Amino acid sequence: MSEWADLDSYKTMKLLILLLAISCQGYQFQTKKNPFAKYGISSIAVENFYNYSNLNNLSPSFSKEMTLMLSGFSKLKVLNNFKDADAVLVGVLTTQDTRRQSRVRSDEIGAKSILKDRIGNSRNDYYIPTKTRLSAKLKIVIIKNYSKRDLELLQSEGEIIDPRVVFTELLDLSEIYTREVLAGASNNFTLTRAQGAEKNAIETMAQNAANTFREMILYAF
Repeated sequence: MSEWADLDSYKTMKLLILLLAISCQGYQFQTKKNPFAKYGISSIAVENFYNYSNLNNLSPSFSKEMTLMLSGFSKLKVLNNFKDADAVLVGVLTTQDTRRQSRVRSDEIGAKSILKDRIGNSRNDYYIPTKTRLSAKLKIVIIKNYSKRDLELLQSEGEIIDPRVVFTELLDLSEIYTREVLAGASNNFTLTRAQGAEKNAIETMAQNAANTFREMILYAF
């Protein structure tokens, strides 16, 4: 009797696992289908993002991550040429007026604590920031029958009021990176490490923006 009970339990467990696998596959299919199909959009182009910020090299990372994210939806073609696409995703990146506002440094440490041999005792101690927070804003617009005139409106007025607009959203972006300070390192080496850390932070910011946007359109559509 015990053997039969064990066999029934085993069969029940296999059935539950099978049902769980099927349900998960169904969920994946639902979340990866073209979210813009009801608007007659089966193809979309991603314009190179427009960087009107005071941060360098934002456009390539954001354009790439948004393209990869949209490519994950079934029955949605991602094209290079906006003239052949049903709709276009336009991204406009901005920051506050000054670089000091978009790059906020924090967690300062005394220079003598790491560079004592180079500074000596004759100079006053000074402080070196070890972290930097990058901040920016991203305006995302998905629009049908896109033209360069629409970009001019986005540049001058910040938004387009038109039935052709399928989606518009403004995202606040931020990312913190560590500015590694190495005892005995040359200024050029330290600067290069900081530039590499900032580049990685921008990549992460772009990935997070693409993930946030994906969740938004899945929820909205």
